[in-house]
Amino acid sequence: MATLRGYQLDIVVQLPSELKNTGLRGLLGNYNDNPSDDLISRNGQTVDTNSNEETIYYSFGETCKLMSPLYIMNDPGFYCASA
Repeated sequence: MATLRGYQLDIVVQLPSELKNTGLRGLLGNYNDNPSDDLISRNGQTVDTNSNEETIYYSFGETCKLMSPLYIMNDPGFYCASA
C-alpha cells in the first residue's frame, strides 16, 4: 500500500508470517524482529538504526543505489545487504 502525503511517500509492505526468520534480507530489513541487523550496506557494514538521517543515507542508502535501471532485472538475486 502506498500513500502520498504532500512530498512524502509512505509505503507499507506486508509479508506472510511464513517468511519470518527464513533468511529474507534486503533494503527493508531482515524480517526477524531484530532491528540491529536491518541496515546492512552492500559492503557488509551494519549501520545503527538510531543513527541520524545523514549517516543512514550515506552509509546505507547510497550503497543500495542501482547502477542502471535494468540492473535489478539482470540480477534476480539483487538485494542491498551482502551479509
